[in-house]
Amino acid sequence: MNRSLRSELQATLLSALGDEGFRALTKQFGGTRIYVPIHPREDDPLVRLCGWEAAAKAARRLGGEKIDIPNHAARRRRRQILEMRSQGCSCRAIAKGLGCTTRWVQRVIASRGSGEL
Repeated sequence: MNRSLRSELQATLLSALGDEGFRALTKQFGGTRIYVPIHPREDDPLVRLCGWEAAAKAARRLGGEKIDIPNHAARRRRRQILEMRSQGCSCRAIAKGLGCTTRWVQRVIASRGSGEL
């Protein structure tokens, strides 16, 4: 998904769920894909997490779609990687310090200008 579509989805979710609901959604489901039902039921995860009104609002805008929930933890991790690299840390030291693979660190560094990751 390109950056403009991600931003549009995020704006739609924020509008439907509000700040608190959006934060709860990204905390619970960030980095995963969820289905937004056309007609939410009480036992739907979105209803349980954000409440009936917010889930119904999201369903009116996104019902029937599978959406990729933004993973803000990953975004923070990428910023940490780039910050540590700018301070002169090696890829190995960054990976060890953040608990990720050296290959992931290299991919983040390589893609920093492209907005890919």
